[in-house]
Amino acid sequence: MGRSLIATLLGAHRTDATEEPSAGEWIDIRPDHVLAGGVSGVVALSGFEAIHLPRIVPEVAVVGAERHDPAAAFEASAELRDTRGFISMMR
Repeated sequence: MGRSLIATLLGAHRTDATEEPSAGEWIDIRPDHVLAGGVSGVVALSGFEAIHLPRIVPEVAVVGAERHDPAAAFEASAELRDTRGFISMMR
């Protein structure tokens, strides 16, 4: 039986071993592309900052802001500022 798309993608980015992992086993991966969007992207990036692991530099990082009406954009300004700060640290 063939591997799932997720298993194929994770297998292509593993750094820890060449054999197939067992169910529930931890694996180490190194992504080459990162996509994050809107407020959920800010939360995810902040979460990675909070766990204090060594940083990686992916080949491509794309962060997009959500489009809202002006009032919502004003309310999200702190989150967008955090996103810009995170991006500037990646350069």
